[in-house]
Amino acid sequence: MIAVLQYLILSIRNPKTLFTTLSEKSGLKGAVGIILLLGILHGILDITFDQKFAATFHLKDRPIVLVMLYPFFMGLLLFIGMGLGSILETLWIQLCFKLMRVQAKFVTVLTVMIYASVPLFLRDIVTMLWSGILVKSGTPKIAYYKTSLAQFTASYKESSPRIFHFLSQIELFGIWSFVLGVLAISIIGKISYKKSFLIIFLFWLASSFLYALFMR
Repeated sequence: MIAVLQYLILSIRNPKTLFTTLSEKSGLKGAVGIILLLGILHGILDITFDQKFAATFHLKDRPIVLVMLYPFFMGLLLFIGMGLGSILETLWIQLCFKLMRVQAKFVTVLTVMIYASVPLFLRDIVTMLWSGILVKSGTPKIAYYKTSLAQFTASYKESSPRIFHFLSQIELFGIWSFVLGVLAISIIGKISYKKSFLIIFLFWLASSFLYALFMR
């Protein structure tokens, strides 16, 4: 647990050192631990602050044991979702590496991309905490897109939902995660930042387009 927390802090304070370390030794267990840890925290915040969630699942009428187990289920669900997303991105990166004749282990690339995604977890946690504090004070909770460009085009949500949802993918924590991804791939693949940027950007563009296309 201590090692997991150390890696988590390092991914925020000094990611270059972390990615350099991970290029030399496996850190997948630590990455998995971080996903589960942040997922459990997410679940605890759900129960604590999200009144709509509590009402929907009738938490007040559930046995306390089930309520206490919910954060662990949330951690598992986030692990599965985050894992699938990271695996798809890793497959794309490996394909690009193969075309560039760059050698890097699948597990190593997967590990660094999980760490590069830490800001996305932090975004959800910060947003939930912020919303919870506002709700407790009688202020409506903030929308999920408040840290993105969609904040400035809220009127598009109904008139042009695809544009709105695409712009929601250009947000503060996402940019942080993007930069970490570029740094990670540059270090792992020993390639220039320009090439690393292009690899990550193309994946982001495709995933954001699909999100905007299917999101309602």
